[in-house]
Amino acid sequence: MQSTENKEMHRQEPASVIKGGLRYPGVLALFGIWTAVGAVCFLRHRLGPASGATSLPTLLEFTVWLSCFYPWILLGPLVFRLERRFPLNRAKWLTSVPVLALCGILLAFVAVKMTIALNMLLDSHTDLHTLVHGLPLSEFSIAFFLFSNIAIAGAIIRTIIQLERQQRIAAELALENAKLETSLKNAELETLRLRLKPHFLFNTLENISALAEDNPRLARKMLSRLGELLRAAFRRDFQAEISLTSEIALMNAYIDVEQVRFGERLKVHVDIDPETEAALVPSLLLQPLVENAIVHGLRHIADAGRIEVRSVRNSESLVLTVKDNGCGPAQTLDGLPLGIGLGSTQERLLRMYPLSHQLSVQRSDDGGTLVHISLPFHTKTA
Repeated sequence: MQSTENKEMHRQEPASVIKGGLRYPGVLALFGIWTAVGAVCFLRHRLGPASGATSLPTLLEFTVWLSCFYPWILLGPLVFRLERRFPLNRAKWLTSVPVLALCGILLAFVAVKMTIALNMLLDSHTDLHTLVHGLPLSEFSIAFFLFSNIAIAGAIIRTIIQLERQQRIAAELALENAKLETSLKNAELETLRLRLKPHFLFNTLENISALAEDNPRLARKMLSRLGELLRAAFRRDFQAEISLTSEIALMNAYIDVEQVRFGERLKVHVDIDPETEAALVPSLLLQPLVENAIVHGLRHIADAGRIEVRSVRNSESLVLTVKDNGCGPAQTLDGLPLGIGLGSTQERLLRMYPLSHQLSVQRSDDGGTLVHISLPFHTKTA
């Protein structure tokens, strides 16, 4: 019974031919191949020391010489099919070799008879009795030798076709995997974005609610600024990466909302290297870090809170820092209980730049908190 592997190979064979890979030679190709092989063998025979005199003209002798090769123009495709059916490979050779040997004996017999029939048309000395009863052992040996070479060539061609098909399938699978990974990454980023925005919105609404009774005018102003921020943050044309300039504008919109609440108690200094303005960064990267600095870093200080946001290019990396003058972290990033803001930032960076980013949270020199982020430097043009 034919194996599943062979059936799959037969079913996919035409696809490899259509897509321009290696293919089995057709009748015209076999005609050219056997003519070239016959010509080489004829010249070797005529130029060799054992060559004897002949009464036939050279062209006719050459044609008669080719008659032992030309039957394989028609029989060659059949040999290829037999080798595909009984492949000469490591797993099947014990059963394939005896079957192919038997088929080779039969086809060699047919090839010899076809050679004798061609000689009858070319040489008057060949009669019908030779066609019916004649089977020269030397001619039969040559025919079986040619069959063996065709079978081996078929095995080589089949192996190359299989390797090409496996490479093509591997490339297609790699492309599909890349598409799936991209889709999964986009879905995860969208999930993180949707988780982050309600968190920010709820915190801001809680602040507005606290101001509604004590300072309604300030609450209305904060609501107005919040509306401007929401129009920028919740836009429909969400992109995983935006320019640093756009990200800074979004962060400033959030700071405007918070400064309505804190007034002079909140000082924010933004220092952006002009060389980094066009660099691409994850959208909503800085806002949760600034929010984290305001909510947690400045919670227990009596003086004015100061937040510094800086960017600089370091060779092929974009370095962003968010620093506050709060109480500072008691643990490193590995030991910190990450909230939604910092936790989402860490998850997004791992998904977008798995091996080419750095994120650290540490105590700054003046006792506050310093968040350090390093990303690959790239722009939309690049």
